[in-house]
Parts: sequence; structure tokens; C-alpha cells
Amino acid sequence: MSKAWEALCTYAGTTARWRNTAALLQWDQETGMPYPAAGLRAEQSADLARLLHQRQHNGEWEILLEAAKNETEKLSAREQKALAFWEKEQEKSKRIPESHVIALSRLQSKAFMAWKNAREGKNKEAYLACLSELVQLKKEECALQGFTENPYNGLLDQYDPGLSTDLVDGIFDSLSKELPKRILTLEKNMPETPFPMLLSKDKQIELGRELLEWIGFDLSRGRLDKAPHPFCLSMSPNDVRLTYQLKKDKPGVFIWALLHEGGHGLYEQGLEAEPAGTPLTSAVSLTIHESQSRFWENHMGRSFVFWQMVCQEKGWNPNHAQNIWKHANKVSRSQIRIYADELSYHLHILLRYRIEKGLVEGSLETKDVETAWNDMALDFFGEAPKQPAEGFVQDIHWAHGSMGYFPTYTMGSLLAAHFDAQIFNEADSMTVRIQKAKAYFAQNVFCHGALLRSEELLPKKPQEIVDCFLQYVDSKYQDYL
Repeated sequence: MSKAWEALCTYAGTTARWRNTAALLQWDQETGMPYPAAGLRAEQSADLARLLHQRQHNGEWEILLEAAKNETEKLSAREQKALAFWEKEQEKSKRIPESHVIALSRLQSKAFMAWKNAREGKNKEAYLACLSELVQLKKEECALQGFTENPYNGLLDQYDPGLSTDLVDGIFDSLSKELPKRILTLEKNMPETPFPMLLSKDKQIELGRELLEWIGFDLSRGRLDKAPHPFCLSMSPNDVRLTYQLKKDKPGVFIWALLHEGGHGLYEQGLEAEPAGTPLTSAVSLTIHESQSRFWENHMGRSFVFWQMVCQEKGWNPNHAQNIWKHANKVSRSQIRIYADELSYHLHILLRYRIEKGLVEGSLETKDVETAWNDMALDFFGEAPKQPAEGFVQDIHWAHGSMGYFPTYTMGSLLAAHFDAQIFNEADSMTVRIQKAKAYFAQNVFCHGALLRSEELLPKKPQEIVDCFLQYVDSKYQDYL
């Protein structure tokens, strides 16, 4: 055992705990912090961001890296790979000055509260002003990282190392040719089918907890909280937090969003806990993360056999399974991404991709975001949003500065279809499917931590995952196409 490696892991573990503290501040801010606390929270977050940046660049971390590098022969192959990963990340991190980190942290806290107000119909101009500042900071970040020719590639790289606009453009070009005709046909041919029962908010939460337990999410190592926008936040595999929205007359809004976040949670709980803070215990990319959430939301949670299992476990009328399947898979274009059906969802991602790419590349100004959004929404969904909460302020991502994130939803969805084709046989029961899926992901995804690149799970030709997704769609909806 290398003593230098042990010292490196100890230092990384402390850094991880500091990051977890910053994450707890974010969780608190988004689940119940009073509005007047926003200014103090911005400073608290900025203080932690500064301390974390200093901890990584005070010289001690690089000394530890170099010491471990000098004892390479004592490291396992996985430890050597983790060390190389850290060295690469350190080189990237060194290019970002402390002043930039602090400014971004403060602005993210300010932007979140401005976004929350804009969603409530108050002062969207303040949010747009924050968005303008965020775009500028993210462009500066891309330049510092060396992405001067195509800055948006720098944002994609933050969420999925190696992902590029060339690949994403190719994927979206292919989908935009194939999906709209299927969407219009299915929208016309599939009848509206209501959820077959009324569920109070308490009953929805009760069902949600049961669904999470059935797919394997350990609630003794997690929790559920209400928030303006559903998300998953992990401090460690033993503290994974999911949030939800509730609509009394639309239980599906809660159910499938919770299964989506539950997929993220299963990934986080499936990672190794030790050594904390190392690439061996961290998620690899958001494409892989979204492949998990979209897999459990769509390939499991929107399948007929899933609801057969639920009806049996709950003692519901067996006929409800077919009606819930029809309700869950009705194709009907909507203004709201998180309420979208499985197919038109990708139109939502394409819209956001075009806007944020335009903002970063300079072909779109922040003051024109709402107009650009509404014009594309009219084209994609047949009508423009009636209010900003249905349009450009519906998502929290830009308030977080998370530009370059949205394409991973579509990339993850395509990869989820690829996993589906590899894991299941047509005759598998839901119990068997859950067991097979958990075993497959444990053996092929979770155990690698951050050392597995997305491209290692993707087919050699990207068009193959598009074709796989379309084959899945055509099989699923064969009675209506």
C-alpha cells in the first residue's frame, strides 16, 4: 500500500466533505430557505467556493499528487487510472482563477432567487439580467479552458468529457427528421386516457415511496422533499436526496418525475462509498447519469409490465395496468418539459440546446431569449407559452449556470434504449427486469466510478443509438403508428 496514495485520499476525503456542505446549502435553499436569507446564503456559498478553490490550489494538493506519482509501482491499475484522472482535472482547474469561482457562486445564488420570482410572475427582467451575467462568466470559463474556437464545446465537456457540438448536432439532425412525423401520427391516433383513479397528495407520496423501494432505492439512505423543480442531490451513497412536485389532479406529474430522480438516486447509491472524494467513488458524466434516470422513468416506469406489478402489489384492479400504460405513454405535445411525453421531450431539449448554444456562441442576445423561445415553441408544440413559467423560466438549469447540461438528457435517453436492448428478453417479468437491470448497471457502470468515459458505453457509430431508440419507439407504439 502506498502511503502517498493514502495521504492523497485523506486530503480528497476532507475536500469532499466540504463540497457536501456546499451541497447541503443548495438543498436547503431549494427546499425551504426563507427569501430574506438569500443575501447571506450567497455569501456563505461564495465563502465555501473560495475555500474549496484555495484547498485545491494552495500547493499541498499538487505535492500529494506528485508524491503518489512517484510511488506508481505501489498503486493498483485502478488507482493509477484515478491518479491520471486527478492530474488531468487539476490541470483544467488551475486555469480558473479564484475570483471567477467566487463571482460565479455569488451569481448562482442570486440567479436562483431571481428565477424563483420570475416563475411566480414577478420581475423576469431581473432573471434575464442574471442570465446575461451567467452567460458572460461561462464564456470566460470556456476561454480559460482553451475552448476559444467553439466555446460551447467547453460547456459540453464539463458534463460529459469529450462530448462535442459535432456529435450533438448529428444526433439532433437525425432525430429532427424522424421524430416529428411519429409524434404527429401518435398524437392523432392515441386516445386520451385519464389516470384511472384519484390519488390525494398523501396517497401520491405513499405510492412514490413504494415505487422507489420496488426499484431498489434505499429510503433509509435517502429522503424526499418538496421543491419548485424536481432534482436529486447526493452527499454520499448514504445520503441521497430526491425532491418532487405534486399536482392533486395529475398524479403522473409526480410519479414519472420521481422515478426519473429515483434513477439518479439509484446511481448515486450504487457507487462505492470509499475512498470518499476519489474518482473511484464519483459518477462519470451526466450522459450516463441521465441514461439511468431515463431508463427507470421510461423503460421501466412507463412499461405495461411495471404497472402489472404495481397493480398486483397494491391490490388494484388489474385492468388499471393497461389504462395507466396508455395514460403514461400518450403522445401529446406540451409546453412543459418535465410533463412531456417520451418522444416530444426531445423537442424540448433541442429548443434549449439551440438557445443556450446561440447565447454562448454569440448569435443570440439574452434580451431576445423569450422571443426566440416562444417562436420555437410555436413551431415545435403548435402554440407559444402563455406565460414565462411555461416558457423560458420553467427550468432551473440556467439559474445554476448549467449550460451544456440539456443535451445529456437526449444522449442519456438514447443510451437508455441501448441498455434496454442489451439487458432484457421480451418475456422477462418486471421482477426479473429489475434484478437484471440492477445487476447490469452494478457490473458495467457503478463499479467504474468516474473512470469510465461515456464513449466506452456507446456504440462505435453514434447513429446506432439513434436507430436503437427509434426501433424501441416503433415497437412500443406499433399499434398506433
